[in-house]
Amino acid sequence: MKSPLRLFFRTYGGLLATWLVLGIMLWHEYTPSTYVLNRPVVQSLIAPALHVVRNAHLILFFVVSLVGMELLRLAPSRRVLLGWIVVLGAGCWLTERGFRQYFAAEYYTIWKYQVVDKLDYQPLHTAYLVPLLLRDVQNPAESFRVRAKLVFALGHAGIQPAVPVLEAIVHAPDQNPELRFYCFQSLRLLQPQRFAALLAAMPTDSAVVLYRQYERRYN
Repeated sequence: MKSPLRLFFRTYGGLLATWLVLGIMLWHEYTPSTYVLNRPVVQSLIAPALHVVRNAHLILFFVVSLVGMELLRLAPSRRVLLGWIVVLGAGCWLTERGFRQYFAAEYYTIWKYQVVDKLDYQPLHTAYLVPLLLRDVQNPAESFRVRAKLVFALGHAGIQPAVPVLEAIVHAPDQNPELRFYCFQSLRLLQPQRFAALLAAMPTDSAVVLYRQYERRYN
């Protein structure tokens, strides 16, 4: 007579191995250092969002593998099994899209802080994230790299509510000149005619000089 433990591993060994492999892969995929390299401060900022997204995917793959094993055991024919696999795959795809909506703030945080461009995400496709971007652009506690990335994204996405925020930055001489330079670029994309008048009225400082050099080089 087979022992209960041996019977358990014979029945569920494949499932346990699948969970182990997927768990290790997901744990590595959502390790902060793979997104921000060796930057402890940034790792602490990105880690909570990564853990939320990782745990959601662990639960998803746990459920999918469990359902897959049951389908493999109960399906009366290969054709029925193939149909269920297609349905399961479509369900995973829809669930992933749902994750990106439900955990939009977490995905935005990961996208914002990542140094390695690992997460392909467009936060400006989600309307309620726009105020978060505008808030972070104005936040001096955010790094220059993050603020410049957000300024660039707002301009290229055509987000008109960003215009007053970007204008406030370019009119503040205490702001980083390079950040103000990026604001000039985005304002030109958002409102070209208004931007021309704005630039003409600006005193010639380092940010304006940077923009003029850029203009002569690329236009």
